[in-house]
Amino acid sequence: MKGGFTLWFLPHDRTPPKVLHVSAKAFWTAVALAAVLLGAFVFHTVGYYRKSVQEEELRKLRAERDELLDRVASMGRKLNDLDAHMRELMAQDKALRVLAGLPDLGDDLRAAGTGGPAVRDSGSFLSPDALATLEDVGGLLDRLLRQAELERESFETIRRRLEADKNLRDHTPSIKPCAGYYSSGFGMRKDPFTGRRVMHYGLDIANRPGTPIYATADGKVIANFYTRGLGRVIIIDHGYGYRTVYGHLRRTFVRRGQKVKRWQKIAEMGNSGRSTGPHLHYEVWHNGRPVNPINYIFTEDRALLAYRGR
Repeated sequence: MKGGFTLWFLPHDRTPPKVLHVSAKAFWTAVALAAVLLGAFVFHTVGYYRKSVQEEELRKLRAERDELLDRVASMGRKLNDLDAHMRELMAQDKALRVLAGLPDLGDDLRAAGTGGPAVRDSGSFLSPDALATLEDVGGLLDRLLRQAELERESFETIRRRLEADKNLRDHTPSIKPCAGYYSSGFGMRKDPFTGRRVMHYGLDIANRPGTPIYATADGKVIANFYTRGLGRVIIIDHGYGYRTVYGHLRRTFVRRGQKVKRWQKIAEMGNSGRSTGPHLHYEVWHNGRPVNPINYIFTEDRALLAYRGR
């Protein structure tokens, strides 16, 4: 057949061969159709494979995202714990600065050194919840880093000051004079006997009668007497403008003119004088003016023990 193809089929059983005549147009049409079908098959197979791979990658990315967010949340909780410890260090820093005779940094200065709020990134591809979590953690971490640097510089200043003047440290009131709970603080209060508002120049610490009373710094006893108001009283001059007063005592173990050391037992708690119950009335004076005794007491027991062991 002109312009076509002839196909011969030879059977194995020796029967006459069969002849099939295919025109060129039909042949190439069949070839083109087969090519189209093969191409479509390959296209769909590759597309399905790529889709499966993309879905698997998307699943992995989502799993990684969820794990990262969980870790960020866990980090945020740990940073909150670190923030609480940082606040304890800041309180200890205040007590140490008093001990070293340095001015307090002040809340304004501490706030100025911790930076402002995080700026929200409007062009981020993260979800609002994920972005908020990351910003909270990032802001907290930035603040803690700034606070840590500020406290490091402050502690270094304190260390240099204390090393330069150990004598000042030894003669500065810095410990709680006895065990017990604070029953009344420094400042204006209602007088328990008259009901009038008066200035309370000391700190009241209540406990059982006979509780040991300790000198809060090195010094010299300049008074041991009895008054109607504070009952049995001891006054210690520590030098550097510091004096401490211990009132409502039951017994005393030091005499006027005697030198004492920090942690030395000087008396026992009592109920002498004008008092509603057994407690210690403790005052701190600096350069002739009463100051809040709580500022001259370490806030951490371990700090007291570390200082006592020096």
